[in-house]
Amino acid sequence: MDDYTVPKRLFGHRWAHRLLPRPMNWGVIAAGFALRERPRSPARQSGGHRFSMHYVLSGRIRHLDASGRTHPLEPGDFFVFTPDQTHGPYPDASGDFLEAVLILDPDTARQCAGLGMTLDAPVGRPGLRSDLVEAFEHLLRRMEEPGPAWEDWPLPQALAWMDRLVRLSRARQTQVPNELLRRACQLLSADLDRKLSLPQVAEELGVTYEFFRKYFRAELNISPGQYRIRQRIQAACTMLGEGLRVRTVAEQLGYCDPFVFSQQFRQQMGLSPQQFRRLPVDR
Repeated sequence: MDDYTVPKRLFGHRWAHRLLPRPMNWGVIAAGFALRERPRSPARQSGGHRFSMHYVLSGRIRHLDASGRTHPLEPGDFFVFTPDQTHGPYPDASGDFLEAVLILDPDTARQCAGLGMTLDAPVGRPGLRSDLVEAFEHLLRRMEEPGPAWEDWPLPQALAWMDRLVRLSRARQTQVPNELLRRACQLLSADLDRKLSLPQVAEELGVTYEFFRKYFRAELNISPGQYRIRQRIQAACTMLGEGLRVRTVAEQLGYCDPFVFSQQFRQQMGLSPQQFRRLPVDR
């Protein structure tokens, strides 16, 4: 379903709310489609004081989670705000950003967590799927229909939708096509003069760092970090072959210490940069 396109009818600002009967008090559930350019939705006003799940349908966003890590997200990804953690302001998004949002009050969210409804990550990547969008739209339409101010049925239906997002996200992490390896090598070979965060590469790929590290080594018999070093040394060989000085090559590849560069070069090539530079041009 990777080529699925969200129907134009959903590009609006719609919200529905229901009260949930609880002993001694009331719970609240809200659901809706939210566009970036429209006024702030209840989900955006709630910040970290409620539980909310945000399923990205269009556009791009960079989500800052409670631990301070940034997650670049695109259509088919989701992120959450939880009531027991402090979050920053609602993140900035692209102008065509559209999301499906589900909100629970803190007490209801904690009760659900006590029943085993927990998220093991602040973001997920189930993919943009027609069945997920249609299920959410069906939930919203039912909540919009006239009826009692309080009803219990929206909660199990909403939890089933959330559970499907989480399960699909987990399943995608175990189904790694060759495309992931290609993208990983592309990211590890880019911007060789800059310090690269391997956990950030894993986030870009939509998998956990532990999975990324083990899968990469299993497929290529080399760690992601070693692959990155190899790419930098290969670039250094080209530059040395063009006559650049060793110190200049080290600086252009982002090495603060030429000694570290020379050490890595010798480990990879079996000779020093100076020795390599003196080799015949037709090597």
